[in-house]
Amino acid sequence: DHDEVSSRKKLKRLVCYPKTATVEDGKQAFVAWASAHAGDKKLMSDLPVVGLVRSLAAKYPCAK
Repeated sequence: DHDEVSSRKKLKRLVCYPKTATVEDGKQAFVAWASAHAGDKKLMSDLPVVGLVRSLAAKYPCAK
């Protein structure tokens, strides 16, 4: 789980989702992100999990 890994290793969080976020919200964020970037061969050639993290970070960015 992202929360456990980032806090245990003192890593900067990549995704700051609200407590009310659901798995369905995550799915929708990924589908929207993938649709918006479908023409980008570089992004679409990455592993799906990389795209998932990118989509969640775009939807739920952490404060700087």
